[in-house]
Amino acid sequence: ILICIQILTGILLGIHYTPGIYSAYYSIIYIQREVYYGSVYRYIHSSVATSVFYIVMVHVCRGVLYGSYIYVSTVLWIGVAVYIILMSVAFMGYVLPWGQMSYWGATVITNLLSYIPCMVPWILGGFYISSPTISRYYIIHSILPVYVLVFLVFHVLYIHRISTTSNTGYTSNSRVHFHP
Repeated sequence: ILICIQILTGILLGIHYTPGIYSAYYSIIYIQREVYYGSVYRYIHSSVATSVFYIVMVHVCRGVLYGSYIYVSTVLWIGVAVYIILMSVAFMGYVLPWGQMSYWGATVITNLLSYIPCMVPWILGGFYISSPTISRYYIIHSILPVYVLVFLVFHVLYIHRISTTSNTGYTSNSRVHFHP
């Protein structure tokens, strides 16, 4: 439900957002002041993003506590893929308002990739953060939630099909109880 709220509020915010180093900040101000309920959409979008990470951490702690990863380790790696994609979506969303904090956050995080040859210019669209960077981050920030939703559905269906006690048609001796 939280991911769907994120996608819905993201679409509502993305309609009015303009990527670019000279227009990103002012489009955020425009969304907050001129768009009906724009500040509410932005607040819901940022608050639900925080809630998504809290829920994911509770889910991971529950999986570790109950040992859900023991029988089928591939489920763990699908969950790790979902978490990495969520982190990249959150990072790119953090950069989009284009303030001082987001600029230096983007500088530090993208420079972590500088040990891979030609990776930083490929991601940034140059050797420093500029307008192509914001446009690329906006496009990727809009596309990756679809992958999160696909991996999330695959994660849930896979875990319930293979190793839980929910009845989806497949029986296995290595069951992890969904409601212990």
